[in-house]
Amino acid sequence: MKLNFLLVLFILTISCNTNKKKPEISNDETFSAYAVLTVTEIKQGKDDYTATLKNNAGNFYTCVINISNIEDKYKNLKIGNKVKIIGDYGNGEPTPIIAKRIIIIEN
Repeated sequence: MKLNFLLVLFILTISCNTNKKKPEISNDETFSAYAVLTVTEIKQGKDDYTATLKNNAGNFYTCVINISNIEDKYKNLKIGNKVKIIGDYGNGEPTPIIAKRIIIIEN
């Protein structure tokens, strides 16, 4: 009886792990769900810059690219770059994006 109780307690401890981390994006296949955006304008700020982007349907986006948000994934974008951006997409026109990860498709 005591052994069964300890076994159940052990299983509950393992299955109720509350320190679950969000899955890390490990490859470019994850980006396939995101639209290709073209950089149309760059506005340099003090510690970051804002990129204006456009998709193939003509919808516009603004993306704050801040080194503190994306750390080692930071990219210096240029006008004409084609990119995919993972981040927080807001509501509005243009659609605001806070970048968490950027991949440059084409320079």
